Amino acid sequence: MAAQLETNEPLARRLRQRVEDLDVAIRRIRTSIYALRGDVLGRGAGVRQSILTVVGAVAPALGFAPSVSFAGLLDIQLPEDLTNDVTAVVRETLTNVAKHAHASSAALDVKIIDDRLTVTVSDDGDGVVGSPRASGIDNLRVRAARHGGSFSLAPAPGGGSIATWMARTPPRS
Repeated sequence: MAAQLETNEPLARRLRQRVEDLDVAIRRIRTSIYALRGDVLGRGAGVRQSILTVVGAVAPALGFAPSVSFAGLLDIQLPEDLTNDVTAVVRETLTNVAKHAHASSAALDVKIIDDRLTVTVSDDGDGVVGSPRASGIDNLRVRAARHGGSFSLAPAPGGGSIATWMARTPPRS
């Protein structure tokens, strides 16, 4: 198959997409396992469990359960202020989808890669219409800047919108 990929770009593109689809499915299965398991280790709510709690609380307002996936070392102990900000960002972005997007689906992806924690919320709703309320966007940007990060809100390529919040994590010792 590898030899075919060098000469057949459409096949290579399809294979890469299938691998990405499998990766997303595996991450969703892992997330479901963590949600069912809860905090059996008795360590207190980490960022993963805090996010799942927020998602459960916001789902009734959305009218559906958003898909949730996690990647990276999210079970490491993050500083309390970063955990609180991530939880608030998830609540704010999903609540905005519920209030403004008229979406029928949404996806939350949270990952830590190297020293970067990224929260991405995408939906299939109306997209970014007009100029969003500045105070909510400013609040998300301030929370990101507090951790050396950033926030962006953009139209999604197939419709809807994508909110991306990024923060730097402290070095692990």
